[in-house]
Amino acid sequence: MARPDTRERILQAAERLFAERGFAETSVRAITAEADANLAAVHYHFSSKENLLEEVLLRRIGPIARRRLELLDALERERGERPAPVEKILEALIRPLFELGPRSSGERRRLARLFGRAFLEESAPGSKRALRRLERAYRRFYAAFRKALPELPEETLHWRVHFIFKSLPSAFLNPMRFHPAGNCDLSGRAFSDARAQERLQREWIAFAAAGLRAAAPNREEEKEGGASP
Repeated sequence: MARPDTRERILQAAERLFAERGFAETSVRAITAEADANLAAVHYHFSSKENLLEEVLLRRIGPIARRRLELLDALERERGERPAPVEKILEALIRPLFELGPRSSGERRRLARLFGRAFLEESAPGSKRALRRLERAYRRFYAAFRKALPELPEETLHWRVHFIFKSLPSAFLNPMRFHPAGNCDLSGRAFSDARAQERLQREWIAFAAAGLRAAAPNREEEKEGGASP
């Protein structure tokens, strides 16, 4: 197998180290040592560590975000002026993770850590720029949910769509093991077994749709400190 070119080796090394150590704790020297490259190569291909972080994130996030918008576009063309069903909007969100996401468990865990660090270190310029690129997808999906759920207050819907977007990377890049009957483990099968994938998507869509449709909290109870038990 041919050895990856210098740019690709730097991207792969940076992804591994940013996921393991975070942006602030990863030096350019550590990346070049891992990539078997020199310092000049990082500056030649990326100009700065901040640009390198942005490229690392976008090459993973970008294809998934584009595919989500493609699916949402197709759904909205099909529906015309009618609001799309909540379940179909959610399907457009989750399907690309299985179509374009990593297959090996090690790569999934690494990406879950990487995305988690990107959200935690979103003040880093590279993270900030990459995450801003996701805002278009967020706005489009929010508008679709707004049309489908006109009865929900604006603030409530923003919270719920926010919860959905934030939960997706960790929930599906690193599925948890659970054993309610002593014999159920989705952590590996969720990405390798077609039936397990379909079941996981159906369960999540049903769960998320129910949460989106739930009645908004009573504002008077919120002011009083919550409802009585």
